[in-house]
Amino acid sequence: MSAWQSTGAWSGLGAVRPAWERRTELGVGDGAATTFPLPAGTVAVDVTVAGLSQPGSNHTISRGTGPSGADQLVFLTPPAIGEVVEAMAWVR
Repeated sequence: MSAWQSTGAWSGLGAVRPAWERRTELGVGDGAATTFPLPAGTVAVDVTVAGLSQPGSNHTISRGTGPSGADQLVFLTPPAIGEVVEAMAWVR
């Protein structure tokens, strides 16, 4: 058994993906904040703001920069006031 199989990941169409995924609300935009916490163990995310998919060029994952070394999602421009920020996070 390979290392990725023993950790619960699976291979689909030649791509190795983490064992599970979950949709989580990261926060609500206030027009100023650009940084939102990510779930522990996040390895990849698909981000939506106000229900609209966000291109990868609009945000980055900042590894280990949050409280207690948590990862964070950092937007280039802040989500507008009241816009819900969600992520489909693939976690270890």
